[in-house]
Amino acid sequence: MCENATDTQIGEAVKEGALEALKFTLSANDARLVADVLSGINAILETGEAGEATEDGNEYAVQFDRMGGTSMLEGLLQHQNMAVYRMAREMLERYFFFQELEYNRATGVASGM
Repeated sequence: MCENATDTQIGEAVKEGALEALKFTLSANDARLVADVLSGINAILETGEAGEATEDGNEYAVQFDRMGGTSMLEGLLQHQNMAVYRMAREMLERYFFFQELEYNRATGVASGM
């Protein structure tokens, strides 16, 4: 979705509500669709990371967090598909500083290390 887009095109897509639309799709039952959506969100967040940071950091990560996106990613830590689980965890660690958490998939509990 976003892999061939320019930073400007991604910025315009975000302004038009792309992150919000992608966030809602994370609740789909199709693991392949969810993985594709995660790839798209990751590309947007990566673009935000490479761009000018606001005082809060990555502008796109801040927007995604404020709209409840990190909660959706945390929910995917319980996903049955390991690829979806890994992608969600990697995004939480990279963009939202969740490295200090150890997540127990069996219990669904995150705890400090």
